[in-house]
Amino acid sequence: MDVMSDVKATRATRLREKSGARRQQQKAEVRRALLDAASGLFLEHGLTGFSLRGVAERVGYSATTVYLYFENKDDLLFAISLDGFEQFGQALQTAYETTADPVERIGALGRAYIAFGVAHPAHYRLMFMERGEFLTKTNPHDQKPTSDAFGILVRAVHEAHAAGRVRPGNPMDLVYTLWAGVHGLVALTLCVPMLNEADLTIRTDHLLDVLFSGFAEKAR
Repeated sequence: MDVMSDVKATRATRLREKSGARRQQQKAEVRRALLDAASGLFLEHGLTGFSLRGVAERVGYSATTVYLYFENKDDLLFAISLDGFEQFGQALQTAYETTADPVERIGALGRAYIAFGVAHPAHYRLMFMERGEFLTKTNPHDQKPTSDAFGILVRAVHEAHAAGRVRPGNPMDLVYTLWAGVHGLVALTLCVPMLNEADLTIRTDHLLDVLFSGFAEKAR
């Protein structure tokens, strides 16, 4: 009798665990759908045309469902930004690992930055252009969203500086110069219709060539 009770209890526990796992997966899928819909709505209508009701209508849920996942409009916009920074950090980390050469690594990061910004306009606009306060707002893990991505760029420039591959001085000056350059190219590509994305690779190469010629001028 005790053995049978143990078997039943174990089976019930496993069923509860499976049921709980399914619920968590369903919640994650709904949240993902809401984030994707919100990104699309923001890209099409901007901040003024963005609403939780509009997001709900886009995915076929009630507005009440959206509020189960996000407190308000700002909470959802910040979640889009965090989602973007997570993908952005992954893209930069992948670029960082493509080469061991310090200068080539910075170039790879610059190209990855520009490619991400142009490929993810909704995320990029929220991250760096239209809601700048999100850059310093902490996420639920008490970490600024820029920390991981920015840290990769800082590390790469410091490594090039330590190897004597860039000009002497404060490495952070080079970090901010590089950031300004790649951000400027992304912003122009997103905002100026006459700039054809087909020529983006050429513009990226020209930009990095100019930046690197300045970086390395006194290191040669």
